[in-house]
Amino acid sequence: MNDATLIIGGKRSAWHILFMLCIIVTLTVSCTRQPEPIKIGAIISLTGSGSYLSELRDAMVMAVEEINDNGGINGHPIELFIEDSKTDPEEGKKAMERLEAQHHPALYLSTLSPVSMALAPLAERMEVPLIGLVTSTQDFTTDKKWVFRYYPRASDEVSPVISILDKQGIKHLGIFYESGPYGQSVTQLLSAACTAQAGRSVTEQHFIEDDFNIQDKIAKLGEVDGLYVVGQVNFISKVVKQVRQAGFNRQIITSSGGAWPGFLTMAESEGICLAAPLLYNKSYPYAQELRDKYSARFNRPLNHQSAVGYDILFLLRGLLQNVPVSRANIKMVLEQGYHFPSVMGDILVPRGSHEINFHLYPARIKNGVIIFGD
Repeated sequence: MNDATLIIGGKRSAWHILFMLCIIVTLTVSCTRQPEPIKIGAIISLTGSGSYLSELRDAMVMAVEEINDNGGINGHPIELFIEDSKTDPEEGKKAMERLEAQHHPALYLSTLSPVSMALAPLAERMEVPLIGLVTSTQDFTTDKKWVFRYYPRASDEVSPVISILDKQGIKHLGIFYESGPYGQSVTQLLSAACTAQAGRSVTEQHFIEDDFNIQDKIAKLGEVDGLYVVGQVNFISKVVKQVRQAGFNRQIITSSGGAWPGFLTMAESEGICLAAPLLYNKSYPYAQELRDKYSARFNRPLNHQSAVGYDILFLLRGLLQNVPVSRANIKMVLEQGYHFPSVMGDILVPRGSHEINFHLYPARIKNGVIIFGD
């Protein structure tokens, strides 16, 4: 009896030890398990005519590293999945469909108007937030439930240009614009604003890809006393350089793309007026830390296109504090209304708005530097 009791007792002891070991292993695994990451899909123009936005990618990666090093969002690290749209709307759609199938991100970020416009219907169908960066086409967010924008709209480009025209006394404005949603939107709105003023007229000339017969385009403008150039950065640089070489000596004005640091180094940019964000105002201290940090890491100056890639991730971190991350909740916090002290200046987003847009101000390029209020 005692032997049998001892055997049974031994079995009970073994099961007890095994049970305790299972509990210890379970607790150890639970304690060491990493929190689920917050997945963000970024569809960026890394090649093609928008390849300059590879710098925006670098700024986004830097922001993710900083956020993750400081606890992520509610303890969850950000996992950034980057795809190249090749500056092609169809390639952008394929990239979004791949990301959706493979990773099912909680949020998508996109760049440039043609690509972002193509992705908007997909975001609506998938019921996932899409935030357009460097996307200015006026109607990008119109009648959309899941589509947002962090960038000035086409209409935001108009007011500073009108101020420049008034100050320069320009009555007959020529417009060179790049064909596409952005160039067409800005041109339409600016032309309407100009012709609504007595004594001011506009002559428009558009460019399609590889169509840069500058002499012919200038001749068709007639007797203008100022020229406005609107399009992507590469378009602005190419047109301004050739216009100067053709001997056009009247005032040139550009859209905000003219604030690109590479454009400022061109001799042809001297004296050009433009619409620019506060990021380039050396008297605006809130951007200085980011400018210094970015230039120290990448050995190049920060531009406003890259800054929005950095900024949007910190905005999301702030909005999602103590909020469970889901597609529906990201949409909810983006629509709740808030004040965002960005490196572009203070941004006040009204409740229900899908526009996170910063102001542009009249400025001039002098000795490779953007001067405000000149």
